[in-house]
Amino acid sequence: MKMKLAEVSVYEDTPDIGKTSIGGSVTISLEMEDGQASGTFGVTFEHEGAKDLTYRQLEQLVLDKVRSSLTEI
Repeated sequence: MKMKLAEVSVYEDTPDIGKTSIGGSVTISLEMEDGQASGTFGVTFEHEGAKDLTYRQLEQLVLDKVRSSLTEI
């Protein structure tokens, strides 16, 4: 399974108290015996201090969240 970040955003849910969320979408590609499958998976989740993170940190958080969500299915 290959995953690539397609987009990421930081949302200030409650700016006066610093509550933030991260939203992102990931393109997923699966190799199968007779072909391939692919699609886009989106997530949104709260993360304190998200606006202070680097792009790489945001990317890793989104990829980790999608990966953990897929293992729960």
